[in-house]
Amino acid sequence: MIFRNVGLVRRLFHRRMKTDPDILAIARAALGEFGSKAAETMDKRAKAHELAGDDESAELWRRVAACVRDMSGKTSP
Repeated sequence: MIFRNVGLVRRLFHRRMKTDPDILAIARAALGEFGSKAAETMDKRAKAHELAGDDESAELWRRVAACVRDMSGKTSP
């Protein structure tokens, strides 16, 4: 799963901070593509963005990881 339109992802992040159907959609796509490794994969993306100095995108991927965990009934890392 590759998101090429980073600007769109950032706009979606800023538009809705609490409940976000777009985060749900990304989480569903991640679960479909990565299965049981989805949350871990999203955490890795968050860390990569954090290391690159892109805190906004890192937070988005953390929210997706949390949503994946909620959807799959898993606890935090």
